[in-house]
Amino acid sequence: MHLNQMTTSGSEKLADLRKRQKEIENRIAKEEARVNAIARKKRTQYLIVFAATILADLEHHPETASIEERLRRGATGDRERKILRAFGWSV
Repeated sequence: MHLNQMTTSGSEKLADLRKRQKEIENRIAKEEARVNAIARKKRTQYLIVFAATILADLEHHPETASIEERLRRGATGDRERKILRAFGWSV
């Protein structure tokens, strides 16, 4: 094999590897964006359930001081309790 052919072959391989690297980097960025969007959605759901539960209980039991007690009473649905448990509340 001639020296010129080896250099061309090596350059082509490097170009191919760089192209694949870019494709992988793009796939990683898309997956990171997807994961972040899911995390934001879960956080938003939690905040909505948390606030709604506290506000609803506050209307019915203004004398109660404990947030955890309000959450226990106010989180009536399984989905609400599951979301609150995912963030560390024992309801």
